[in-house]
Amino acid sequence: MDYHDNSYYIENMARQFWEMAGIAGEPGKLPRDIKTAITLALPLEVYPVPALRISHVLAWTRRIKMSHGIRGRDRRLHGCLLADRGKGTIFVDASDADEEQRFTLAHELAHFLLDYQFPRQRALSALGPSILPVLDGERAPTMEERVHAIMSSVHLGALSHVRSAPKAVCPRTSSSISKTGRTGWRWSSSRPQNLCVP
Repeated sequence: MDYHDNSYYIENMARQFWEMAGIAGEPGKLPRDIKTAITLALPLEVYPVPALRISHVLAWTRRIKMSHGIRGRDRRLHGCLLADRGKGTIFVDASDADEEQRFTLAHELAHFLLDYQFPRQRALSALGPSILPVLDGERAPTMEERVHAIMSSVHLGALSHVRSAPKAVCPRTSSSISKTGRTGWRWSSSRPQNLCVP
């Protein structure tokens, strides 16, 4: 099932997120403080960086010695998500307007929930707690785990997609997403469940 095309699933995930943040059911209070909600509800940190670029994210990953899947030339970004070992970090361009920052945070949050946390929970449910060292990149999956993952439609590899800041001729809402394979996403087996979504 492609959860990206299932509006019921996405709406339910959003409702659960706002409930975890403790501010569900406050209909008149818009826009909501999504940055605070993210840090209250999930194991995510948010880093606003003025004029965010890939080079800023790469420098951060080098400082904390984090493996990643970021590729390509240095360029401006609206946001970037790095997720590993059940936690994540969202970088957001602090130079963007407040509305654009909220959109970016919601966009990266959706990737954390739909493309990282949910598949991780599915893998744990399908394969048991012994798969955790594989998901955390501490060991490669055994052949039996690979077969079980395939039979259960569970991904053990990393995912990457790009949402760059558009060039001047492109509309602000443009998004460049690389889609390949049966699931529509590019999965790699370089480091299991190390998600990089710039």
